[in-house]
Amino acid sequence: MNVSVIIPTRNRAKDLKVALPPLLNQDYPILEYEIIVVDDGSTGNTREITERAALLNKNNIRYIY
Repeated sequence: MNVSVIIPTRNRAKDLKVALPPLLNQDYPILEYEIIVVDDGSTGNTREITERAALLNKNNIRYIY
């Protein structure tokens, strides 16, 4: 892993839906980067959005609450 993209968030599920696709669809080698979503107490569906993106794209996405 050479690059970690860290997305801090709280109650911004809509913004996360917009932010993740460009990160997932880049042409940087998949094994060279990870995406870490750090949730600071969201009350919405931030976890579900992150997990769905990880499952559908099979990328290195981690969710930290």
